[in-house]
Amino acid sequence: MSYIVCFWDKSKLQVSDETAEKLKEAILNDTIKGFELGAGFYSVGGVEKIINKERAYNVFPTEYELLSSLNDLPTNDLPQLENYKLPGESQDIANLEKLRIIKEKK
Repeated sequence: MSYIVCFWDKSKLQVSDETAEKLKEAILNDTIKGFELGAGFYSVGGVEKIINKERAYNVFPTEYELLSSLNDLPTNDLPQLENYKLPGESQDIANLEKLRIIKEKK
């Protein structure tokens, strides 16, 4: 089964189960601000909802024929989406390193 990512501007993209789950968790944990799908870059703030394709008819009955013809877009951000499980730890280390460099320059 696939998922439909719906944006506030009413555009829709289809992604694999794996990508949808990682994207949902990364959004819920507020660990990313944007993500790449196929050749496009998308803002997390633009995502309105992520629904499974089976529910698409109930949510978008007039667009179902178009939605049923969509194919999964590949994500280029799976490593970034997988890093959501590190709740800021890697970012904290990066910030400490930046502070160290700034202090050394003074």
